[in-house]
Amino acid sequence: MISEPIPGMKTIFNFIIPDCNFGKVELQYQNMFVGISSSLRLTTMPVVDFSCMLGRDDLSIGTNVSFNPPTRKLTEGKFQVFCASEFVGDAALGIAFANFVYITYPDLDPGQLWLLHASNINTEKLARVAVRHGLFHFVRHNAPSLDAKVNEFSLAIKKEEQACEISAHGGKVKAPKVLTDIVEPVAVTVYVDTKIDLKFLWENYVIVFS
Repeated sequence: MISEPIPGMKTIFNFIIPDCNFGKVELQYQNMFVGISSSLRLTTMPVVDFSCMLGRDDLSIGTNVSFNPPTRKLTEGKFQVFCASEFVGDAALGIAFANFVYITYPDLDPGQLWLLHASNINTEKLARVAVRHGLFHFVRHNAPSLDAKVNEFSLAIKKEEQACEISAHGGKVKAPKVLTDIVEPVAVTVYVDTKIDLKFLWENYVIVFS
């Protein structure tokens, strides 16, 4: 590895010996707001990988693309938005709930505890929490299709409740991920404001889940 020929840039050579059919040459650049990596896999079917991330500590967007020169086709392509509050909120809720069920149900075996956790801390459950408390109305956006998906999901929940067909494993309409993304930042706000107090977080958030 040749480290930083210019500030923030690294050139990396990676080979496995005696396997001469595997190797990689990679160029990386990183500063406070940008991270870029481009590499060439030195195999019988060489592939060019490119990834880039832009943003700050609390919010960033990134993409990852793989290109196969011989076939001139993209073999992989992803675009993601990373939000620190979603990450911490998801983790905090998961740990708080795990702590709660472990103390409340000491006789349950690990398999039963995992089932309880999986049926309560998931996209479907958190999306239903957002619908029940009308949290989507506080989201500013310019995407009519998003409104349509949330309305469809909300109506499906109402029909389930009226017909007493509520399922712990999800309903007939897929829960929009945006609803989960609303609940998690609220959780992390409570978590941080209480000085990282998991017990307080769950004791107050359980009202939202009930």
